[in-house]
Amino acid sequence: MSNLDTKIQDIWKEDKLSRKNDAKFLITFLRNRLSERQKSGQKKSYVLNIDAGWGRGKSFFMKRLTEHLIAEDYLVVSVNAWKDDHAEDPLLAVMSAADSELTKHLPDDQFAKQQLQRMKRDTARVLTAISKGAFRHWLHKAIGDGADAVEEFLNLEVEENENSMIDASGKSGANEIIKVLNSKTDSLFSQFRKSQQAIENFKGQMEKTIQLISSGNKKTPLFILIDELDRCRPIYAIQLLERVKHIFEIDDVVFIVATDTDQLQHSINAIYGNGFDSQRYLKRFFDRTYLFEPPEIDKYVDLLCETLSESDEVLRIPLENDEGLATFLADCFTGLDLSLRDVEQCMDILRSVVTVWPYGHLPIQMSVLVPIVVTFQQLGLRNSLREIYEDFLTLVQKSKRKMDFRSYSMHHQHGQAPERVNIANIFKYFVSAGAKNLPELTSEQLGSAWADWVRRQYSEEYHTLYGGGSIVGNEPSSVVKQYPEFVRSAGRLMSNIDGQE
Repeated sequence: MSNLDTKIQDIWKEDKLSRKNDAKFLITFLRNRLSERQKSGQKKSYVLNIDAGWGRGKSFFMKRLTEHLIAEDYLVVSVNAWKDDHAEDPLLAVMSAADSELTKHLPDDQFAKQQLQRMKRDTARVLTAISKGAFRHWLHKAIGDGADAVEEFLNLEVEENENSMIDASGKSGANEIIKVLNSKTDSLFSQFRKSQQAIENFKGQMEKTIQLISSGNKKTPLFILIDELDRCRPIYAIQLLERVKHIFEIDDVVFIVATDTDQLQHSINAIYGNGFDSQRYLKRFFDRTYLFEPPEIDKYVDLLCETLSESDEVLRIPLENDEGLATFLADCFTGLDLSLRDVEQCMDILRSVVTVWPYGHLPIQMSVLVPIVVTFQQLGLRNSLREIYEDFLTLVQKSKRKMDFRSYSMHHQHGQAPERVNIANIFKYFVSAGAKNLPELTSEQLGSAWADWVRRQYSEEYHTLYGGGSIVGNEPSSVVKQYPEFVRSAGRLMSNIDGQE
């Protein structure tokens, strides 16, 4: 294995959703597509959209893709659009990042320094031409307090409102205003032509700078990766896409823009109205859109489990082997035929419950909490644990899959086959035993090995919270009875967070 292969393997070693193959495919595709464009006489540039919803490994992919490209000696610029959302114009953030990257890799000679200065000069001219509200700027500078009146006048019918304009203009007389308008209209046209020329000059200088760097030890194209665009202000996101499409159509420049496109479309509709075709509007900015293959549920759950803040010791599962929390959850979700979107919502509720868990290191019984969460997400919750169990049993019976889990109980001797049990039965044991108070549960035997395992969980709770002592006049019940209310409260957060915090 070469040093490069080893380096790339290390970059993707935490790739739980198998995105490395996507990266390799896209690098090859983009490199070859640029060559095809050059042969056909087209501009040797490209804008690719990576469309993936929350939790699909989008940001992980963009970060690792950046490292992968750098390892292969490409010029790479990384832009976090959400981080730079405070900027007045997104063009500034992109140009600043590109300038930093290109400056680092220019040859250390006089010609290269002169080329850099030429590129910086034309970059400044583009920023000045594009980022300023030119009309309002010169208007206020020319006639001061009369500017607002002129702006209002330009939005009205001239024939009907000329007198009111004159009255509103204050110290600026009609003749002065009209004279300014006539002369400055020509000035605006001239400024527009200059701004267009500045953009063309900038494109040329950036192309020359990239070519100069590529003659050394860096490969082209220049990759500019933009992440978190869907989290930005809608106007900022739209401006960024417009700047990319119209200003950076430059040979050997490739943009890779990661979005949750559904979320971005909602943001755009918030500006232009629900009847606006935001899907078609966004397509005009991208040459192609790449969709990740939906992940397998076990890999997806394994990734989402990283967002849970507690260890497996607190998140108690009914397994005494090495399969672990992610396997337990994946078995539950697969066994109930949940979609990826259902899994995402259930995991988010679980995460919120863990966040507010008030009982310290007392284990959270996942064989109770998970059925309650799934029932809430699919059907809503009725009042009692008994009713919730009945609804969950309905979901289990509707599923065509099995929900069995292997475990070696204390009653098994070495070499014996593992006992199998359905999670619905474990949930039933908890519900049945939970109808009693904790002191009663610490001494009685509940029958099967699995029922006895449930009794031991209640006994552990009794000793953890109350020291196992008797409580005169107020026999405590299990905190398991509070699980439904935790889930209801956590579920009410769903509409506001949309997976991002």
